[in-house]
Amino acid sequence: AAIMLFAAFIAPEVLCTDRRTGMLGLYMASPLNRWNYLAAKALAVGMVLLTVTLGPPLLLLIGYSTQGYGPVGFTDWMLTLGRVILAGVGIGLFYTLISAALASITSRRAAASATFVILVMGTGALVQYLVDEARAPVEWGMVNLLLLPIEFAYRVFGQPTQIYYGGFTTMSTPTVYAAFAGWIVVALAVIGNRYSRVEV
Repeated sequence: AAIMLFAAFIAPEVLCTDRRTGMLGLYMASPLNRWNYLAAKALAVGMVLLTVTLGPPLLLLIGYSTQGYGPVGFTDWMLTLGRVILAGVGIGLFYTLISAALASITSRRAAASATFVILVMGTGALVQYLVDEARAPVEWGMVNLLLLPIEFAYRVFGQPTQIYYGGFTTMSTPTVYAAFAGWIVVALAVIGNRYSRVEV
């Protein structure tokens, strides 16, 4: 919930405000181009999200390690650290780009934030209903923006998912990775398309 709320409000605040106030034109009058501008904005939003997606797991790993409950040996510790970083950065990137894609469509912050929340919560509820009640294939989980990042994190850690749909078997790990990467590509395509055509 914290990650979703951060993503819902930060990216629209960063992107929509610049277009609405005309600051985007001022930025474009500088040595920045559209792509440098977008990269800087995505980095700014991503850094804020990483405080939620990466900070707590790193703190937990360090805390467990100092108390003797962490991974055994240097190799295992580094492997766990790599998984923590991959999962945290992956989830942060996922929600940053989805939110930024929606913010690139409208210049109204409230509309972008509300659309993000409705899309994430709506796909979560819809897929849960389709799989549990309508007996749809479990692969519908690929469009579940609420639980797909959690599935991704479990697979990064090599753990069986704890998300079950109506007793059905869960999606395969390649399917989860493909869906996760696919949403990132779609979000990048939307952002690129919108900002390549925006007038400043």
